[in-house]
Amino acid sequence: MTSILYVDDIAILTQLFAKGLTEAGYETLTATSGSECLTILDNTTPDIIILDIMMEPMDGWNVLLQLRKRDPSHTILVVMLTAKALSPEDVREYGYLFDGYIMKPLTIEKLITYVKWYCEKLQEIDHAISLAVNANENVEAVRADHILRIRIQIWETLIQTYKKRLASSEASYISNDEFANEILELENRLSSQKESLSHGMSQIENKSV
Repeated sequence: MTSILYVDDIAILTQLFAKGLTEAGYETLTATSGSECLTILDNTTPDIIILDIMMEPMDGWNVLLQLRKRDPSHTILVVMLTAKALSPEDVREYGYLFDGYIMKPLTIEKLITYVKWYCEKLQEIDHAISLAVNANENVEAVRADHILRIRIQIWETLIQTYKKRLASSEASYISNDEFANEILELENRLSSQKESLSHGMSQIENKSV
């Protein structure tokens, strides 16, 4: 059974969504603060963490940073929960650490749809690792390859969103030229990630251990 840790400082919503996930067949844990989330992770390793950004006193970004210090091999998928669109600055600073995002307002049905997608990705990773073990391949390289594929897909979606905002002049907090430069920087980083993916696939094919 897939285990999910749902983290949001609005307790009534946390309970509501946890109930929906449990009824959908997932093992569900909850936390209503960043510190509580980290305390749970001292003794438990969920498959997926759904992590709200706007929390106090420790926001979701700080929780994410602390979490990845504990999980450098990226064994837990982390999906950020946000009421406002992620900015290019958010992606530049934290984009290598999270595996997706969900926009609020949120319904239980929408949440379950997202969770199902990530469960499919976890199944793909488990299957690939099983094949890697049988083929005496580098298991960590295989895992990293699949995590990178998820990240690339998320970044591509975000970049397309930013381009639409630029075309409609919705990026009013800075000039269009500055926003275009931010998009270009993200595209360059995305290109580097794709090169890393290609290199990682070569390592796997060569059975690097």
